[in-house]
Amino acid sequence: QNIYGIGEPSAESEPVTMGLVGDDENQEDAEAEEEDEDPDKQPDYREVTIRTDMKVKELYDVEERLGTGKFGQVFKLVEKATKKVWAGKFIKAYSAKEKENVRQEISIMNNLHHPKLVQCIDAFEGKSDIVMVLEMISGGELFERIIDEDFELTEREVIKYMLQIIDGVSFIHKQGIVHLDLKPENIMCVNKTGSKIKLIDFGLARRLETAGTR
Repeated sequence: QNIYGIGEPSAESEPVTMGLVGDDENQEDAEAEEEDEDPDKQPDYREVTIRTDMKVKELYDVEERLGTGKFGQVFKLVEKATKKVWAGKFIKAYSAKEKENVRQEISIMNNLHHPKLVQCIDAFEGKSDIVMVLEMISGGELFERIIDEDFELTEREVIKYMLQIIDGVSFIHKQGIVHLDLKPENIMCVNKTGSKIKLIDFGLARRLETAGTR
């Protein structure tokens, strides 16, 4: 009862059934997992020492440009010995400070060997740049995928992405490192159709000096 009078009970609603994931969805997930699996996309984890005695072109064929940013440019690389395809991040580094920043990024990545984090497998230092050889990730930015009008961002997809992001970030933090630049543009899809992702760009990442003291 309120100022408007005495209310009447509403009609009984139909029961709501909450079902489990059906066979079709299970099959869809299994097919997506199988599509995502590609042993060539998982490089061996390597402890990278920056090469100063040779140039990237001695070991890799530099092919088409894949992208450009403030740091420099990314090119497709083909390893001469194995014919494997990699991404070459050519970073402009003229000053000692700029070079030290890149060296720090590579050093940090040496501690981040995890399937949800992009891997650096080689590096070269020249007079005015440093080249990082990274695993090739061909699916594009997660940001571009989720804003695509043709892409349906379901709750199931969100859960898949978030669990992987949490997995990667948790590992980073356990190493006493913080990413400091985590955003959709720095989350890459492994391929164009699957749901697997990797975190990229550790240029701003830093080690925590107090890590492990608590």
